[in-house]
Amino acid sequence: MRISPPAATLWPRVALKDYFIGKIPIKKGMLCSVKIITNHYKSSNYENPLEFNPERWLKTDPTKTSSAYNFLPFSLGQRSCIGQHLSLIEEKLAVIAFVRKYG
Repeated sequence: MRISPPAATLWPRVALKDYFIGKIPIKKGMLCSVKIITNHYKSSNYENPLEFNPERWLKTDPTKTSSAYNFLPFSLGQRSCIGQHLSLIEEKLAVIAFVRKYG
């Protein structure tokens, strides 16, 4: 999901007024879009971002902190994915089925 998310871009929005994001001007009426996938490849967010490393998700080092905004498979906030909760329930059911069969 981090390397190849099903939705790599959020829906574009139209700026309602002039903004500055850092030094970048956003003019009123400009079409803006967030590319989530670029955040998933930043070396400032992930050590060796192109490497497959499932252990990176284990919280073994309490000194390392990460933001909830670094990995956005379902987005965050008011406009997050409507299917997020269904997906998480399906994931739990799959684990239960696996444990019942092989556990």
